[in-house]
Amino acid sequence: MSTPTCCQPLPALARGGGGTGLGERPRGRRVLCCLLTLALLGEAPSAWSQGLAPAPPAVGVDLAASLAFADHLFAEGDYYRSITEYRRFLFFAGLAPDADAARQRARRQIARALYRGRQWQEAAYAFEQLSQEPRLSPEERWNAGFLAAVSRYQAGSYRLALRRVRALRQEGTPAQRRQADYFTGWSWLKLQHFDRAAAAWLAARADEVYGASAVELVRALAEFRRQPKRSASAAGVLGALLPGAGFWYLGRYRDASFAFIVNAGFLVAALAALHGANYALAVLLLLFEAGWYSGNIVASISGAHKENRRRAEHLIAEQETKYGLLLSFGA
Repeated sequence: MSTPTCCQPLPALARGGGGTGLGERPRGRRVLCCLLTLALLGEAPSAWSQGLAPAPPAVGVDLAASLAFADHLFAEGDYYRSITEYRRFLFFAGLAPDADAARQRARRQIARALYRGRQWQEAAYAFEQLSQEPRLSPEERWNAGFLAAVSRYQAGSYRLALRRVRALRQEGTPAQRRQADYFTGWSWLKLQHFDRAAAAWLAARADEVYGASAVELVRALAEFRRQPKRSASAAGVLGALLPGAGFWYLGRYRDASFAFIVNAGFLVAALAALHGANYALAVLLLLFEAGWYSGNIVASISGAHKENRRRAEHLIAEQETKYGLLLSFGA
């Protein structure tokens, strides 16, 4: 097999030819042949790739199956994975012209999954976004805004929840206003404004769903207010008259005995130092006694406030245990 011309060795140039001898013409042909070969080789990979490389497969997504799987995870209580699947569905259904209702349902389920997953702030934001969706009905937008307020309540932002539900109440139906009143009562209860809580529950007592529990809650509040409260003033005065007496009034008998013994001990020791003309020690002991004495008064007053708060928190926890399911409001 003959060797191509471009690959044959060039004839040696004549010495002394200065590069203009007989070998210049074959060399030019060789360069031209190499350039054409490189050009063909440069085009070959793209042509081969176009002819031989497989086309990417078309991906088909069953939107109904994707949404059904997300619903299955939600029903199983796997809320975090269900949120991922609902978002996957929203991604693939973004361009489908006939999937508006399914997209709104997926967004609503994401908000509910965040709520049930106890992600209160994220749930409040998701429900707020739904409440501003113009394609929803007025009732659906109102319910989304109300559940945003409920999420704020669960997050501990009771005043923000009250502010949101107050605005909703003005634009709601009579049934929705009673539901808002019932929720308002719970928010005031959490803030320990018992009179306002009772007034809100009385406004909701005619509701078919929440009326019975509203009446029971008003009765529980009335019974709670009939029970004597610990007076912070009385505890402070008793502690000032006799160290430890304020604790005794609060039922903290061990603290009362300790406060009495310590204060009496410092006072007796100071009197003994004065009797022995040891005035420096007497002054030092009296300074310590003043600290224990004032601490006894302050602790008695704060103890009364803590006791009242503890009783109120016990009442709230007891009522939440009875009627906590109603506080989800369908979320």
